[in-house]
Amino acid sequence: LFRSEYTHELEYYATRDPLTNLYNQRLFWELISYEKERAGRHDYRFSLLVIDLDNFKNINDSFGHIFGDRVLIKAADTIKQCLRQGDILARYGGDEFVVLLPESDREHGYAVAERISAALDSFSLLAPEGIPVKTSGSIGIAVFPDHAGSVKDLFVMADNVMYKAKGEGKNTICMPTEDDIAQVYQKIGEQSVVIRNAVDDKQIIPYFQPIISALDGSIFGYEVLSRIEHNGKVMPAGMFIEAAERMGVDVMRWMYASARPEDNILFGYHTADEARRELLVLWNVLGFFTTYARLGGWS
Repeated sequence: LFRSEYTHELEYYATRDPLTNLYNQRLFWELISYEKERAGRHDYRFSLLVIDLDNFKNINDSFGHIFGDRVLIKAADTIKQCLRQGDILARYGGDEFVVLLPESDREHGYAVAERISAALDSFSLLAPEGIPVKTSGSIGIAVFPDHAGSVKDLFVMADNVMYKAKGEGKNTICMPTEDDIAQVYQKIGEQSVVIRNAVDDKQIIPYFQPIISALDGSIFGYEVLSRIEHNGKVMPAGMFIEAAERMGVDVMRWMYASARPEDNILFGYHTADEARRELLVLWNVLGFFTTYARLGGWS
């Protein structure tokens, strides 16, 4: 019985954000992928909202992270109160939330965004100093299949117009225009060319970041971060991972194939030869550790 309860708890917390108790990013991607397949089978639209709290960094800096956590918890509850049963709310990370609205067209998606915007605009929480703290939300909307035919592109579209909303003064709602869609797909096309060239030229390279023991300061392993060399500059993974996934490029395989100890591409003072002798390497791909490998296996 204890084992069963423990397993159930592990499964629950693997899909939940520990602070807000909302679905986490990992489950969000599973649910939106399922919703896309369901929408395709039954020929209906669904909406995706990306919500970013305005001025949250200033709140954290002014009142501390403990109070910032309280703001996130209340904001999550505020958004949740605006949704129907069956709508999906997840914390994507930091002060960013995502809402999946099944069987929702542009008009319905925009109406829900307006409800959320109004609710966040009236948001107020008393800081320990007795100061009422307010926030609001910048919201980007994208509708499947009107704005994108894949879940990754749909998210990129909603995320891009969310930043557009922030640039227009915050506390704003944006839906993609034809120009927005063209710009996003142009950027995706440019990324695809860079990635394909990087694969052909073996330019998806690993950067070894030492993992330091908090007990004695010793290095007990390395986290391997994927990077692309392009036009004399180094691109971090956040700039190309999603495009690589969309193209079906196995970043980890190409990064492993491109790894050359003589390149000495380590952070800190250790050499590549020393790195080869380390026992543990954590391959960080797509934002989480996917596998373990021994550096000594390289020739």
